[in-house]
Amino acid sequence: MQKQFKEKLRDLFGKKTVLTFKDVKKQLRCSRPVFDYAIRQLGYRSSCNQNGRYYILKESCELDNDGIYRYRDIIFSAQGTLKNTVFHMVENSISGVASSDVEKAWGASGKVVLSKLHTSKMITRQIFNGRFVYLSTNEEVNHLQRKHRASEKVNEKQTIEEEVKEVDLPPLLTIISILTVLAQQNNLSAKQVHNRLMKKGVNIPREEIKKVMSFYNIPEKKT
Repeated sequence: MQKQFKEKLRDLFGKKTVLTFKDVKKQLRCSRPVFDYAIRQLGYRSSCNQNGRYYILKESCELDNDGIYRYRDIIFSAQGTLKNTVFHMVENSISGVASSDVEKAWGASGKVVLSKLHTSKMITRQIFNGRFVYLSTNEEVNHLQRKHRASEKVNEKQTIEEEVKEVDLPPLLTIISILTVLAQQNNLSAKQVHNRLMKKGVNIPREEIKKVMSFYNIPEKKT
């Protein structure tokens, strides 16, 4: 019976190329365990965006030189999950990765994925032109990434200032002051950031600090 179902599943993928479990269940009336077993036997990839709910057979998934296959707005990666794909992107980037790079590449929230990778200490970060750039934790790779980023002649300042105005954030220099404190230590509350800045003679209201932390998707420590 499993062999028959596996062949039916292969035929269905031959007609549709990309399917969700819901699609398969509707067509073949199967349970989740039966589907999971059969698709593992066939060999598959799940989408690294769209919450991983789309499936494609490996035999139909023609990866490009970057290990990516796109089907309409659905993306499949040789790295599997979005988290692993973004980590691979950071490790192999010549000048580090900003959240906007992830969003352009995958159409997913770069801030969330990069923040999680940084929190788990899989990558590190540094401020360039008022925004976080995420870098490898490998010392040699990190050095080359920072060197290349610093030498880039692309001036992002105007774009960032426009973005700041659009979302009603504090001035760029204020943002840089806040991010500098947060880059030195993870898991701080707005109050702790405020107190550290006050010691340096910089008085930034907690509400402004919270706005910046929220915008950059930096979790605030509960106090």
